[in-house]
Amino acid sequence: MRNPLLSFLRNSCIVLPFFILPSIALASEEATSEESQEQVAQAVAVTGYYEIKDPFITNLSSTGNKLNYIKAQVVIVLLDSRDIPLLEEHEALIKNAIVTTLGSATYAEASQDSGRTKLIESCKKSVTEITDQIIGRRIVKNVMFTSYLVQ
Repeated sequence: MRNPLLSFLRNSCIVLPFFILPSIALASEEATSEESQEQVAQAVAVTGYYEIKDPFITNLSSTGNKLNYIKAQVVIVLLDSRDIPLLEEHEALIKNAIVTTLGSATYAEASQDSGRTKLIESCKKSVTEITDQIIGRRIVKNVMFTSYLVQ
């Protein structure tokens, strides 16, 4: 008399590889696609923020005897966070451009919301021009003021 369990095991040894091999191949394809997804995720740019540590304090352009000043804390938004070392390397030029831009505004311009917006755009333009010249490609996405005081 034949043992049904033994005959099942013998038959399944022949059939089992046909079921296992496709699943192994599928698992290796999934691992390969996961690795490629990780590589794509690493290649995708992540927005970076570069905060200039010290606030900018400078006199505003004036026509009378009264002196006014502006104090602004600046954050530069980058298209790719991997470009932060490039900004650190050229921080002196960037600071000079921002101070020059802030100092060229008048009190009437800087004290209004529309003037503040224009100053942000002017700072963005000057920083972008400098980084484009030095680095040779666009890295600046935006410039923000995290604190702003006109007196």
